[in-house]
Amino acid sequence: MNGYGPTPSRHSLGERRRPQRRARVGLVEDDDDYRKIVQGWLLERYDAHAYACAEALLAQMDELPFDLLLVDIGLPGLDGVGLADRVARGPRNIPIVMLTASRQNRDYLRCLEVGRMAYLTKPISRLDLLKTIDATLAGH
Repeated sequence: MNGYGPTPSRHSLGERRRPQRRARVGLVEDDDDYRKIVQGWLLERYDAHAYACAEALLAQMDELPFDLLLVDIGLPGLDGVGLADRVARGPRNIPIVMLTASRQNRDYLRCLEVGRMAYLTKPISRLDLLKTIDATLAGH
């Protein structure tokens, strides 16, 4: 107190806090409609970039340092597990959430072999997806 009331804080004097950077999420999904829907969900909270194939994401990895990858297992060309394996051998420790339409245990086991990932079976709900991503980022 200075006799004239409370001393103003820096924030009340017009200094703004720096906005926190939104996590950058790379989505790889070959189904155009599904990719657009999921990207819309992601854009609510994250800086989301969507790709139709693994090779397109890999071409952007140096320019866009992703905080998390959301990858469909059944991609044409390099599949999701192959992409996850390649990312796991790279210099950054990027967490991965795998998506699959298959309910077969072999897909889950293939994902466990690569490591560093969560696993969701389609169809997924918006809430389950966002909760899984938030938990994965918090635990990373």
